[in-house]
Amino acid sequence: MKEHLFFGASEDALAMISREYDLIHPLRASLKFTRREVAGLSDISKAQEMIDPLGEIHGVNYRKVFVEDTWEKQEEDLAWILLNSLLAIYEGWASEIFSIFEGIDFSKEISFTKELESADLSTKFGSYFITPMLQSALIDTAMQNKYIVENNLDIGKLDKYMLMYRYFKELRNCYMHHNGKATDRVVNAYDEYKKAVTCKNDIDAEELPEIVEPKLGDKVKIKIRGIIRFSQNRCTFA
Repeated sequence: MKEHLFFGASEDALAMISREYDLIHPLRASLKFTRREVAGLSDISKAQEMIDPLGEIHGVNYRKVFVEDTWEKQEEDLAWILLNSLLAIYEGWASEIFSIFEGIDFSKEISFTKELESADLSTKFGSYFITPMLQSALIDTAMQNKYIVENNLDIGKLDKYMLMYRYFKELRNCYMHHNGKATDRVVNAYDEYKKAVTCKNDIDAEELPEIVEPKLGDKVKIKIRGIIRFSQNRCTFA
């Protein structure tokens, strides 16, 4: 994890992301190991005796979880859980950054976090809340330029970073609000992202997130590797 970030809110958010992975990674490894062990049982009814001999965990359908469900489906289920948590953390981070500069104004805060999903964010970066006549060259020199230099950020790539964010946010919205079916919004977000980001250097990433092209009206698909690479992008926080 990157240390001594410019904003304390960024350090807090990264700590929360680390806690998510401290749960997801061992859960993923344990589930895969348990599936292998259960597959070796001659009688599925013995699964609970092996896994939870004291009967402390209720409501587990051992046959469905460890026999009928595929590993690919379970990895995808974990990916959805992870994506939901990550996006909540990102929005919380944006709200906290907003409050640093604008104070507590719930209506404007909601507008600010929603604006992160919009295209052409770079054109609004310095003027969405502050009109040009109120901008301060002193603050720009003392803070914004220092922020960019210290974090080696290329603000010219901001729109590309946010196209990636917007795609994953629309993907999550399909899962949560449209019974997992692809909407025109996620299809458009995918198309815009794929046109703008063709190689890892476009977003200064070690590896592009693995994504599955959405088809309008079909179930959306995600890969856990894609969610991991999305959250590990170097410009997620700075």
